Amino acid sequence: MEMKWLAYRIYPKPFGTTYPYIDLMNKAIVEKLFDYCQILEAMISREGWNFLINYHGYQVLY
Repeated sequence: MEMKWLAYRIYPKPFGTTYPYIDLMNKAIVEKLFDYCQILEAMISREGWNFLINYHGYQVLY
């Protein structure tokens, strides 16, 4: 069974890093992912944003 990824980072090259549901449950990983998004190294899919908002809530994500 293939794991679905909700976010992606372009490093380490050549394949990058994928973030499945289990990773986005961890606040420390999410904070680091947001840092990568700020410098345009990562992206979060629509499904990833829906998961983050439903799991953590706006207050925690802010």
